[in-house]
Amino acid sequence: MVYFFKKIGKIAPFLLSFSIIAYLFLQIDLSSIINQMKLIPLYVFFIVFFINILTVFIVSFRFWRILTHFGFFPTWIKAFRASVLGLVSSLFLFSLLGTILGRQVILQREGVSVPALAAITTYERILLAAVGGFLCFIGALVIYGRVETIHVFDQVPISFIGVAILTSFFFGYSFSRSRYEKKLLKSLFSFKVIIGIAETISITFVSQILSILAFVILMVSIKGSEHLFQFFAAAAIVSFVASIPISVNGWGVREVAAVYVFGTLGLSPPESAAIAVLVGLCSMLVVAFFAPVIAVLQRNRSTSVGVEDKELNKNYDITLKKFDQEITKTERGIYLILGLSLSILLFFQLKISFFDNVITVNMADPIAVISFIIFILSWISNAQFKRPLPFIVSLWFFAVTIVLITSYLLGLERFGGTSWALYNRLLGWPVLLGYFACGMLFVRAWGNNGLRRLCEAVVVTAVSIVVITLIGKVLEPLLGTGLSNSTNFNGFSGNRNTFSLQLVLSICCLFVVSSLKRRAYNEWVWSVCLGILLFGVFQTISKAGMVVLIGVSVLSIFLNLVDRRIFLYGLIVLSILLFLNWGVASVVPPAIYPMPQINVINVVNQFGNGERIYSLLGGLALWQEYPLWGAGLGAFIGQEVAAGNAPLVIHSTIVWLLAECGSIGTIIILTMPIYGLYKVIKLPSVIQTLAGKLLFLSVLSLAIFGLVHEIAYHRLFWFLFGATIPALMSRRWIADAPSTDVPIKVMHVITSLNRGGAETMLTELVATRDPGVSPTVVCLISGGVLVQTIRARNQLVPVHELGFKYSVPNPYGIWRLVKLIRAERPDIIQGWMYHGDLIALIALYLSGRRSVTKLFWGIRCSDMNLTMYSWQLRLTVLLCAFLSNLPDSVIANSDAGRRAHLRLGYNPEHFNIVHNGINTDRFKPNPNARRIMRAALGIRENERVICHVARVDPMKDHAGLLASISDVPDLRLILIGTGTQNLELPKNAIALGARQDIESVLPVGDGIISSSAYGEGFSNALAEGMACGLMPIATNVGDSQTIVGDVGWIIPPSNSSAMTAAFQRFLDLPEDELRDYCEKASARINQVFTLPVSSAAFKQTYWSVTKHPKLKPLDLTTSLEG
Repeated sequence: MVYFFKKIGKIAPFLLSFSIIAYLFLQIDLSSIINQMKLIPLYVFFIVFFINILTVFIVSFRFWRILTHFGFFPTWIKAFRASVLGLVSSLFLFSLLGTILGRQVILQREGVSVPALAAITTYERILLAAVGGFLCFIGALVIYGRVETIHVFDQVPISFIGVAILTSFFFGYSFSRSRYEKKLLKSLFSFKVIIGIAETISITFVSQILSILAFVILMVSIKGSEHLFQFFAAAAIVSFVASIPISVNGWGVREVAAVYVFGTLGLSPPESAAIAVLVGLCSMLVVAFFAPVIAVLQRNRSTSVGVEDKELNKNYDITLKKFDQEITKTERGIYLILGLSLSILLFFQLKISFFDNVITVNMADPIAVISFIIFILSWISNAQFKRPLPFIVSLWFFAVTIVLITSYLLGLERFGGTSWALYNRLLGWPVLLGYFACGMLFVRAWGNNGLRRLCEAVVVTAVSIVVITLIGKVLEPLLGTGLSNSTNFNGFSGNRNTFSLQLVLSICCLFVVSSLKRRAYNEWVWSVCLGILLFGVFQTISKAGMVVLIGVSVLSIFLNLVDRRIFLYGLIVLSILLFLNWGVASVVPPAIYPMPQINVINVVNQFGNGERIYSLLGGLALWQEYPLWGAGLGAFIGQEVAAGNAPLVIHSTIVWLLAECGSIGTIIILTMPIYGLYKVIKLPSVIQTLAGKLLFLSVLSLAIFGLVHEIAYHRLFWFLFGATIPALMSRRWIADAPSTDVPIKVMHVITSLNRGGAETMLTELVATRDPGVSPTVVCLISGGVLVQTIRARNQLVPVHELGFKYSVPNPYGIWRLVKLIRAERPDIIQGWMYHGDLIALIALYLSGRRSVTKLFWGIRCSDMNLTMYSWQLRLTVLLCAFLSNLPDSVIANSDAGRRAHLRLGYNPEHFNIVHNGINTDRFKPNPNARRIMRAALGIRENERVICHVARVDPMKDHAGLLASISDVPDLRLILIGTGTQNLELPKNAIALGARQDIESVLPVGDGIISSSAYGEGFSNALAEGMACGLMPIATNVGDSQTIVGDVGWIIPPSNSSAMTAAFQRFLDLPEDELRDYCEKASARINQVFTLPVSSAAFKQTYWSVTKHPKLKPLDLTTSLEG
């Protein structure tokens, strides 16, 4: 890609110069120009040659002095060599690029970096343009008079532009200036700097007079000295035009300007062209004369290197290190000036009448060109530019460039090409890259603070322009002049839709930075600025702008990208401004108060205007005719001009791309925006970074606006786009990157905290004191027995009860959860069971924190027989299945549960399995508790006892269990769980009801039975019984097989005969075999299903989605085999 841009930089100036000269020679006979040159005396040519030699020395002296002003102190010889080599390079490259590159070859060993040299050269060119422009203006007054000269700027509201720029710079500096900016501004206006500027201007004035004198001598030799004063005036104009760096050494531009300007003084076109050509030839010969001189000086220097010089060369790297800190400060200052200046000046689009044509110029384009040159040269020289862009972005830029060149060549072949395609699209593309480069260089140097500062500058400038435009519109009837000849509210952009998009992008910047600056004293400032910008968008009466604004605002609120209080206050300010505008307009006549008024009916009726529809249909027709590669750049506007119609562009970016770049080109161009939005959606945490917010809102605004307008080359967007890239490339610039010093916040949302498997698991999980996790528990239904258990075991865990009722929706409870999420700002929300999952999803989205808070659902069952439950539960399950792609992950506690819910229609992006964990410090073999409990229940020591722990629920199949146990009267059954005390029991069964001391009850048994008929996921009761040393018997439901392994028996569900047989076999089992089963069961739980293992698995699952440093994965060596 670098090589490609180097080639373009070499070829484009030659093409421009050659094209202009070829056009000139087609209009003027070449032989007449040559004959006219022969008439000029030879001594005159030598005088001009000598003047050019003297000019080279003066220019080199100026460059040497400027280097010293910037803190670099090379010898005069080195400065002279660098200056001349820059002149030589400019003969083969684009003028500014060649000058910088040539000088860099000599000065790089003096510690002058590419950005510093670019700044020096730019500063030199600015003063040259100022002096040359002043002399040109004086010359124009002499030649054309005051009226004609001022007419050039008729369409430029100079006074308003000046006020707007000064206001923007003043408030932009005052708004949030840093200590560095204060110091930099103070140094820029120091007495030493002012003296240096005055010295440079003086030297430049002398060099310009010499350049003008060369033209004058040639004119006097042809026409005599009668009009000497007018000759100086005309030469000043031509010299200034030739110095504009858009061609090779001024060729082409100089000749055309000479023919046009000198012709007003009576010189014929051949005479004018001959003078210009001779000046150009003398300039080239002088440069060619000095080229071997520089080579000789370089060779002499190389052959005269002594021992001291060799020692210096050995320590070259050490010498450069002395400059590193100074160069860094210099570059940061340069990037600060370039970035802030461009962010202000890009709002100003000027229309200048020149040679009977109107030229549109953006005041920031020169800065963009300079930034592009710095970027390319820094990349080539690899100076602190190891990785300027991600490979995919570089590849995309290269591909888009190829698409544009190919499309232009196709248009050139098919339709002959248009100036719009060449200048606005093909040559406009590198200018856009310059805006991108400026934003990237600025943020690369200043990081996240630079991005914030850039957004502030854009906001302040946009607000200043809206205010100045309002004042201009009000004063227009009084002063007889205004901002433009248009009645539209378009600022200084020349087009109301362009201005509307500028304001929308500025609002995006305001949304981004206002959420960071939460200090009370400037909250009202952001609100007023937002209100003014909103008012400006409405005053443009741009339908697309209003639609984009509404869409961006709604998304920003929904995704929590803007401070809601500031947004509300901004709407209040907007309402006040609209009311005042309407009130004044209803009282004051339009002739006195010509402000546009919003008429909703007119806005809607104008939507289908014929011009837009005509352009869209024409563009689609071109696409239909050339579907793959497109018709070529400028095809549509070329067709319109060829048909005798006014130039018209396609009013849609996507249709324009399809029509002129084809389907293939459109796909290539849209790849990066689509990929960027995909990454933002795929990684929603990115959108909460400063750069992520800005990139998302900017791309979204451009995409929507581009549906009805052709705005692909919008400068502000490309500037902001470039500014976001470095911030997204470096984690140290991500504002909201999680800190490893702050525990991750996990909010658990569960239906109730009555005793049950899921409820017990949550209680045990939050009771563990993990310093990396800060849990919060939210219980939908109040009054659970485990609420006090959690509070007693870990007082640091807050438990919130929302007051839901069974089977009754509670909007107020949901709203309480929404406010709780906003207040707590959790990193993760973990839902438990269907109702907890669904309510957590609804509340998270309503809170506006979906983009920053990860959502996990929890499934605690498997194949539920929903016909046995209420319609409310069935509806909840169906809703969860339908919405299952919205959470970041779904966590099931069993593989059976995962398979069952996939059959139900669950379709999450991640479906993880985390088995329950047992608190083995609580559930363990306890012979003492066994004796006490058996004595309390009247059970003899030698009796076989099997325990069953479950609430009364159809899925637990108590009926089948009791039927089977009644067939084995010598086996005692202990029933534990809510509702068991109400069952009709056989004589060998005892029901204890709900117990909170299950760990003291379970040791009474010899075995544990899980009789579930369906729906069981991971049976906590089964695993807890095994942990207490009980032999397991379980129906083959859920993950019972995984839990039991080979240390117990698995029987088919809902099979009374199989259960009876298992009970009889258990009763007949020898004591030593029973003890062996019991010991293996306890060991299995302690090895595989402990609470630390489950807690670590939760953290590992969270980390796999969030990548939070507090949740880095642990090495879990336990296995589920067996």
